[in-house]
Amino acid sequence: MSNMESFNALLAADKTMQRVFDTLTDRLIAESKHPLTKAQLAGLVSVRLATLVQTDIDADQYAQELSNNFEVFRRDNEEAEQIADLMQANIAKQEAAEAALGLADMDPAKRLAYGREKGLISAKAAPPPQAPTGEKLAQVLAENAALPRSMRISHARANGLT
Repeated sequence: MSNMESFNALLAADKTMQRVFDTLTDRLIAESKHPLTKAQLAGLVSVRLATLVQTDIDADQYAQELSNNFEVFRRDNEEAEQIADLMQANIAKQEAAEAALGLADMDPAKRLAYGREKGLISAKAAPPPQAPTGEKLAQVLAENAALPRSMRISHARANGLT
């Protein structure tokens, strides 16, 4: 188990530690001139140590770690923003496409019919086979009894016995 995994496990198990961590990271995020996340701060040894010891953070060690990881944090934040922007663009595109087709105004049954008509979804599944009667039933039961136990249920379902 890595240091991060054991730290996260400790936070999950101990509500006091979680509270100390939240208080510390909230303060550090508020004081920071750059956007930071709690996950990024949890990656810093000085933050984890201050949480475990339940004291204030060593300012020199924190500043050193922050400057060493600044570029990584900046890249992570930019990537997160780009992903969020792309997701919003895709949602807007999807909503525009639905509006153009009139799907947004359709009730669920009409949407389903439209999807089937256009081949976007398959039609309803075939109904299960009818249960055999008379001589056919006796034959299916005999076949089923001769099968290994693990195959009996699927054979019975396939022949309409269940």
